[in-house]
Amino acid sequence: MASALQRLLVMFSLGWHFALQRLKMDMAYPWDFISETLANMLYSAIQLFFFWTIFLHVPDIRGYTMPEVVLIWGLAELSWGWLSVLFLNTANNLADSYIIEANLDRVLVRPLPALWQLLCENVNFQDTTVLLKGYVLVIWAMANCGLPINPGSIALFSLLGLCGGCVLGAMHLLSAAIAFWLKDRAGFNGLMFDFGEAVRYPMSIYPAAVRSFFTFVLPFAYTAAYPADFMLDSTRRPQLPLELATVLFVLALAVVLVYNQGFRRYESAGS
Repeated sequence: MASALQRLLVMFSLGWHFALQRLKMDMAYPWDFISETLANMLYSAIQLFFFWTIFLHVPDIRGYTMPEVVLIWGLAELSWGWLSVLFLNTANNLADSYIIEANLDRVLVRPLPALWQLLCENVNFQDTTVLLKGYVLVIWAMANCGLPINPGSIALFSLLGLCGGCVLGAMHLLSAAIAFWLKDRAGFNGLMFDFGEAVRYPMSIYPAAVRSFFTFVLPFAYTAAYPADFMLDSTRRPQLPLELATVLFVLALAVVLVYNQGFRRYESAGS
């Protein structure tokens, strides 16, 4: 037990140092960080203007007022922020940098779990601005929806955002893993981005078949729409904690199994 705990602490320590090395690389180009932050702020302003324009002409969208839609969007931003910080670089770089260019070799020879190394050395601190944007949107929406803003509610939506980010991360990692079998520099994540955009709105605007698809096949609805319903009125989806835990367990198991198989299938670029 003690040795297992010690190994776990060593893994987290090494992972943290991998992440710090990534931060040093990113901060070597500070203008990229500044320009990305400004672009995110501009994008958020355009989003809010878009919502404001729509709700000038309609009182609600399938029963959702503007603050309620912004709540969904804010949770989506939180989920996307965690995806960008923790998972997206790994998913985007896997096919080109690690598999085709054979940089996976150095990962596999280290005495640490390969997937853990990939995630740690691809942490993207620059996209913490997306997380901050999500917090601003959610808190604004909560204030205008009449929801209490206190440490408990902040902890709740923070946890929901992190869980949503893990759902997105797992889906992107599974999509990227196709490159172990079908080598393509471009990767296979494009469709995941489109699905991620589609669930930034109330699920009630979609027909039943689409809602079922985003619930049971590709569970993107658990990244924003369903958590927002739970926050607005827990009776709308009272089983959300259990559902979300189940989704995360299944996705985590799928990621581990697929990547273990992919690492065994991997062939270096050597002759």
